Amino acid sequence: KQDSVEEDLPVEVKFATEFSERGGKFVYCETIDELKASLGSLMDSMEWDRVFLWEDEVKTLVANNKYQKNPLGFNMEQSDVAISFCEFLVADDASVIFSPYQASQRGLQVFPENQIVIAKPSQVLESMEQAVESFEAMYKDQLPSALNLDPEVKSRTISGKLVLSCGGTRDVIVFLCEEL
Repeated sequence: KQDSVEEDLPVEVKFATEFSERGGKFVYCETIDELKASLGSLMDSMEWDRVFLWEDEVKTLVANNKYQKNPLGFNMEQSDVAISFCEFLVADDASVIFSPYQASQRGLQVFPENQIVIAKPSQVLESMEQAVESFEAMYKDQLPSALNLDPEVKSRTISGKLVLSCGGTRDVIVFLCEEL
């Protein structure tokens, strides 16, 4: 009966549940203003002053002088937290999928200790297979990177596509915002 109840849940709720059960933190926001306020409160409460922003678009969401994208002499290793968008959130295993085409052009092998991911509901998919198919349709020959909270999950092949695993993150917080 538990499985049939879970099957009826929206995919966003499935992701949030699985992600939280694996040790991630999940925050739902209806509006961009609510997202900005929640991000600010989190950063203040955690005393995170050095924030690394992967994409310029994130900078507009956290518009504040102390948060900069790659300022001179400042890198991810010196940051308290990094903030980025993602391509997909995967409900069945709580993975976060990233693309090498995102603004930073990063190859993901290691993440910072604290990572904030910002996504919208349309990016939440049921399975890794769906994520890989969608990724392949968008990016052809590129390889996706997956951040998974289970340290046992390594790079793997899904539907014939290599999915690179990345780690090093102690705390991952996903903000899902309706208004993005």
